[in-house]
Amino acid sequence: MIWPLDIDTFGPVLKLLGQKDAPDSGTIITILLFVVSVPLLLALAYTVRRRKNKREARERSTDQLAKIGHQKNLDHTEQSALMRIAGASHLQNPAALVTSIDVFDHAVAERISHLRQGPWLEMEAELERLTALREKIGFRHIPADRAPSTTRQLQLGHKIFVLAPHEESFRLLSTEVLNLDDLAICTGPFLRRTHPVELKSRQELWAFFFAADGKEYRFRTQVYKVAHYPSPHLLLAHAERLFQDKDGDLFGTPVEQTCEAIRLPAAKARSSHPGPELFKERVDDAESLTLELTGVRGSGFSAVSDKELSEKDLILLRGKEGILKAVNGSVGRIINVSGHTFRCSYAGMDDNRRTAVLDAIAGRLNREATQAKLR
Repeated sequence: MIWPLDIDTFGPVLKLLGQKDAPDSGTIITILLFVVSVPLLLALAYTVRRRKNKREARERSTDQLAKIGHQKNLDHTEQSALMRIAGASHLQNPAALVTSIDVFDHAVAERISHLRQGPWLEMEAELERLTALREKIGFRHIPADRAPSTTRQLQLGHKIFVLAPHEESFRLLSTEVLNLDDLAICTGPFLRRTHPVELKSRQELWAFFFAADGKEYRFRTQVYKVAHYPSPHLLLAHAERLFQDKDGDLFGTPVEQTCEAIRLPAAKARSSHPGPELFKERVDDAESLTLELTGVRGSGFSAVSDKELSEKDLILLRGKEGILKAVNGSVGRIINVSGHTFRCSYAGMDDNRRTAVLDAIAGRLNREATQAKLR
């Protein structure tokens, strides 16, 4: 229930305040302006203070950036290039440029995007400075156990793969990284086994590579340039984002095939080079298995064994029929096991053997389903 407001009850209060008559319009406007302006002034003061704190924090971070740059022996032109990168990317913490390779790579991508709008000679000079910066800061290579986040973290000699549609499946094309700067990836011509395959400028591609951790990564790229001098090569656009499938590699095919294998128990399989040679060195510790191979991927395989196995055991595959011809001699380390069913990631696999495995898988991929995954 709403009670009526009795203005007479406010008489004593108004009397104490010395307010006997009704306030005029000027007084009301003054009060309203005061009520409205106080929060606005407080908000303005907060905004000014916040901006000042941000500016001071940025200045401190910029000073720290210069200090670290000096410690890494950056010369004046390299320091200036570093400051330009920080300015182009509007980083709140510029010092992160020299402490995080991911921050550095994304900031450089913004800088390159800006440089591409200007003169080519200016961009070439800046690319040289960026190359020197990477070397001195220590961002030319990433640790082997670290997952890459952009194609700027590829290494010279790294294999890159492309799937070329062929009938109901694909053919595998491959090349390797010849050179790398912050503008593009320089590769040799793509090959179908040993035969060059011609690509066109501005052609868009899905490309794949396998990192040092053995995992498959794919990225969207474009052919910037097809060149023939001084030797045939391609320039491919960098990708700022790499993709992985949560449910397994894109390079993967189900298999139903029995094969022979050799097991080296985890306790005997500790080695920095867990390849086929290790089985020869420790032949007395190895035992024979019969497997039902259930799947082959670019990064490993899965199977059912006739014996109980353990995580980190090494498995050497044997076979010369069907897809086993490609994986024959491959070594896998068990990463997941449930009873007699297990899954392996390849261990000590070289580029030639992996290319042979991928080539065999490519011919078994369903073209329509694979292309749907790449959309």
